[in-house]
Amino acid sequence: AWCILCAVFDLSRYIRLLTRFLHDLYATFVCTIYIEDGIERLIRMFTEDRAGVEPAAQFFEGLVQLVLFVLVVSVALAFNGTLGSKLFTPFVRELLTDYALFIAVAIAIGSSYIKSIDNNLNTLGASLERIDLPETYSPTCECYMGNSSGYAMAASCNQCHGRPRPWFVGGKLFDVSGSTVFYAFLMSIPITALFFIDQNLSCLLTQTPCRGLRKGAYYHSGMLLIGLFNGIFPLFGMPFVTASLPHSPQFARALSQVRKDGTIAFVFENRVAPFLMFALQGAPLFFPHLLEVVPEGVISGTLTFVGLAGILSHNQFIDRCVLLFCASDDWPKDKEYSKVSPRSLRLFTIIQFTCWALFWAFKEAPLIGIAFPLVIVCIVPFRFKVLPKLFTAAELDALDSVDKELAEMQLPTTALHDHMQSHAFDHRASMVN
Repeated sequence: AWCILCAVFDLSRYIRLLTRFLHDLYATFVCTIYIEDGIERLIRMFTEDRAGVEPAAQFFEGLVQLVLFVLVVSVALAFNGTLGSKLFTPFVRELLTDYALFIAVAIAIGSSYIKSIDNNLNTLGASLERIDLPETYSPTCECYMGNSSGYAMAASCNQCHGRPRPWFVGGKLFDVSGSTVFYAFLMSIPITALFFIDQNLSCLLTQTPCRGLRKGAYYHSGMLLIGLFNGIFPLFGMPFVTASLPHSPQFARALSQVRKDGTIAFVFENRVAPFLMFALQGAPLFFPHLLEVVPEGVISGTLTFVGLAGILSHNQFIDRCVLLFCASDDWPKDKEYSKVSPRSLRLFTIIQFTCWALFWAFKEAPLIGIAFPLVIVCIVPFRFKVLPKLFTAAELDALDSVDKELAEMQLPTTALHDHMQSHAFDHRASMVN
């Protein structure tokens, strides 16, 4: 309901208040979550208690998963960087860049079926852990397994005795007490703040001028869809949805024709590509064997690569963090931020890094973690009230230089403006995933 109200009252227009200070900060925060998830899954393969598996067998399997993890990340990063090299023809370089992750995953899956690996694992009484999907299209049970398996399928759960949860779970809403409704109302405020930031900032960073998109924006209508989806889908046990970083900009990049200098020449904006993407995402629901060939190490590598690729793309914060360890004489001269004094650049970067660490501290805090979206929102007044007291206007203009790009963008104002600037339903609306 909150998201729908945001759309009704055109609140997405306040996305104008988010400058590059928060753009790069939030993008880095989200990307590091992907990296942390990938590495955590990999570590769990070594430390997780697995019934019936000897420690030596688990350790050997963990080493194999580690090799697959490194293989996916290294090959994907190598192919992702071919666009800036002189290898092959421009067409081949762009093809390798667009399909870097797919190629890396295919190589890793093929490598996991090397016969000698299976023989060694069988000798130790173990097997390579792969994605496990149910044979039938049915709900899960409500018993959490406490490990990487997550929620069990009812057919394989001893606690539920084969009884899955119902398809529709919204009926439980009428059984809760008034105090539960009140606390749920309070908890919905920071969650809505997260949706607002995540949805609008993802759309904003996907549509910056350097991305080359030409069709109209889709902010208010996007929030309306988010409100409708998140009001209906959870009633059937489905998770919340929102546009996301970093793969929304990465998807737009995959549809782009790139010049030799790395800039976008043209984007093939269409409805076919997102339709095929979501069709392939849904295919394993009906053909689970398509994903059961993928080892867990490949999943960890995929998550880590997605995070690394997002951080390394158009992220001035990461560039300035590297400059903290470089002599000021070696700093690039063609960047806006190089116009400020070394002291100001270092101070601005350290403040931004402190905010990033604060995001993580609130996210991991057991009692106040739900409030971390409000911490993100508080960055807006911090940027406009505190930073001007520490830096001059000229320094902020150079360090927060995205303002010049935003001046060229069609940012949301009212629903009427949104409707006039939007085509019926272009592919950016389909990035809600």
